[in-house]
Amino acid sequence: MLVSYLAAAGKFPEAHAVLNRIEIIEPDSRSAHTGRFRLALLEGKADEALAEAGKMSNQFRRLQAIAFSQHSLGHEHESQQALDDLIKSFASIGAFQIAEV
Repeated sequence: MLVSYLAAAGKFPEAHAVLNRIEIIEPDSRSAHTGRFRLALLEGKADEALAEAGKMSNQFRRLQAIAFSQHSLGHEHESQQALDDLIKSFASIGAFQIAEV
């Protein structure tokens, strides 16, 4: 949650420092990948966001992140493919989150 607050305040270096600390404490942290994805996207680093998206273990979150990243990169076909996969696999349980994509 601290990472989100720091990012919202535009304090990206501080948010990265918190993520680094999380990874020291828990090297395979799912939260760290999600945080790095969000920070990269907010900083306009869609390539980095896509790389972090690929590391997410939760398929729902991974497809959502890939759709966002690919869209930010201007790859509409790839973004739509991730969105289609998200709808196909998770429409019954994640309609609200899918609609955000």
